[in-house]
Amino acid sequence: RPHSMTKKAVVSTQSTGGNRLIRRFLGARKHTPACAVFEMIPADTIETIQKQWGEETPAKVGNAVREYLCLRAYLDTHQAYNDWCSHSANRPTTPTFEGGEGGTFSEQVAVEEKKKSHELAMQRWEQHLIVQTQLTRDKMLNVLLFIDGGWMIDEVDTGDVERREQLESLRRVCIPSTTFLLVNVLTESGQDAAVVELADYLASEQYQLYTLFTKEELRKFLVRVYESSIRCGCDPLGFNEPVAEEQPTEEN
Repeated sequence: RPHSMTKKAVVSTQSTGGNRLIRRFLGARKHTPACAVFEMIPADTIETIQKQWGEETPAKVGNAVREYLCLRAYLDTHQAYNDWCSHSANRPTTPTFEGGEGGTFSEQVAVEEKKKSHELAMQRWEQHLIVQTQLTRDKMLNVLLFIDGGWMIDEVDTGDVERREQLESLRRVCIPSTTFLLVNVLTESGQDAAVVELADYLASEQYQLYTLFTKEELRKFLVRVYESSIRCGCDPLGFNEPVAEEQPTEEN
């Protein structure tokens, strides 16, 4: 029994201590060291805690587990965004097609093969971009609309005021930054209607994400929504613009 309790304490401490350090790095917008610390936490930590504590999991340990899942979701989001940026920047370059019309038969065949090869490369690139865009969008929304109360919100209030303030401070850093990254992804992908829809999530009383933005951040976000609404044919409030009815002509 003492050995079991010691093992529980070690696993819980690994998770809690790792979470705290990652939290500090993310609060300082240092994602690389945050990822490094996260990778040091054993991958089976959550499973081990669940097996050892079962239904007797203390509130603090349960909160640490939830925090770990929140941090993992956020770090996954940044990895997905980096992958999206990398793929977007590596669009296949258009080759030169010399020796086409007016060239020899062999040169014309070579040019056609080159064109087909480029078209196939573009198709593969575009298909992968669509998949990566959707993956990135889903992961970001997973953070913004995190289940059971919201991202980095404890499942059980233990009365730890300092911890609550730290989590709230991190939410005020990460939620707006994730929102703007998502706006970039959606805008670059031509999904302006999704940007307008994102405004509904921010305004929702269920999630109350708007409370985490400064006035300046909200202003910038609304500007981006306005620009998207114009491009996708909506009014600034996000409603579809009515189609103008044709006025009947008077008959003489």
